[in-house]
Amino acid sequence: MYLYRNRQFAPIIGARRAKRTAITVSVQPSATTVEHPFQNYWTKDGGLAEVITVLPKRERALSLVENFFASVDPLYPMLSREDLIAEMEHLWAMSLEDKYCYDAAKLALHFVVYAAGAYFAPDIEPDERGCMADIYLSASHQSLCLCSYLGKFSLGTAQVILLIGHLLINTNRISEAWTFSGILVRQAYALRLHRSLDSDPGGLFDQHRQLQRRIWQAVVVQDVSIAYHLHLPPSAVRCIERLNLVDPMIETDFEPDVAYEQSMWQWATFVQEHICIPQAIGTPITTSASHKTTLIACFRDMYSNWKYPFNSQNPKRFETVDLRLARQLVTITSSFFGVLTVLYLDENPDAGVFADVYGSIDATHEALSSFFALLRLSPEQMDMWGSYHTRAYAQAVRYGD
Repeated sequence: MYLYRNRQFAPIIGARRAKRTAITVSVQPSATTVEHPFQNYWTKDGGLAEVITVLPKRERALSLVENFFASVDPLYPMLSREDLIAEMEHLWAMSLEDKYCYDAAKLALHFVVYAAGAYFAPDIEPDERGCMADIYLSASHQSLCLCSYLGKFSLGTAQVILLIGHLLINTNRISEAWTFSGILVRQAYALRLHRSLDSDPGGLFDQHRQLQRRIWQAVVVQDVSIAYHLHLPPSAVRCIERLNLVDPMIETDFEPDVAYEQSMWQWATFVQEHICIPQAIGTPITTSASHKTTLIACFRDMYSNWKYPFNSQNPKRFETVDLRLARQLVTITSSFFGVLTVLYLDENPDAGVFADVYGSIDATHEALSSFFALLRLSPEQMDMWGSYHTRAYAQAVRYGD
């Protein structure tokens, strides 16, 4: 069992675990929980000194970082492992008094990485894992509050909010993620991430531009994914086409990351325009039979033009020894074919548009195959991927209807 450094939290953790168990038993599953997503463990005047007390020990922290880069970073490839660990080493080397003056935004990033790593820790029991992740998530949010994140914007705070949104989605707190995502989008606008970088004054070095691109792409993809799931309008209403590519001339640690980001960006911009807006205002997606045919053809053509293996339908494409690539493939496959199913099932009888049952069956098969591929690849983590469970369930419901 994991021992928390600050023992004053032990009673809170025990009560928190009991409360989580009671809710699981008594409440029907839904897209949200009855709890505030950030538990309040903090006193009024505790400040950063109070948050510092729940930092994990170095050995545990490095283990959580490895979990993060194995499970979450493949989907949001925007952090440098070396830079992050170097910054953590810098913090660990500080005296306690100096730690109390540490950059709160950087501390928020450390804690959200720990929270994600704890959630995907296979060596910890599920109940303990969830409680540990919630402690670190709360500490990350408290650190954001201490750096006045609602009024002071930076790429660092945007990264933190983005990762918090991912954790909320993955723990089935979709409504909370929707609200928090709105803050993220407005911060991205304030940072001018939606603008073409060529229109901004010079002086930005390549890695900084690369980070801007990656954060903006991730913001749009997350916003569109939530809006699509909830049938609500997307918040990121302006997608600048000139930002659709991560610069291939800049070195990356993992080349398929670029292809993955490009594919998800194109998916998001298509879904934002053609799916989210009609769904949000309650109108049919297609206005005529020819419109439906054209839209499906354009969507499938987009898929076929993605880089291999992201454009493949070979059932063996998931059987790769590279789990990072496998997680990206599962994400793209479930996202693309889930939307394709919606397109095939779209109906507008007044305009002569009817559901294509056979097309929807083929698309459903592809979408669900990715879910079962994840089960084969990481059976020990299947209780940790809430977002994939939600997609698979929604896909099964569409098929059943």
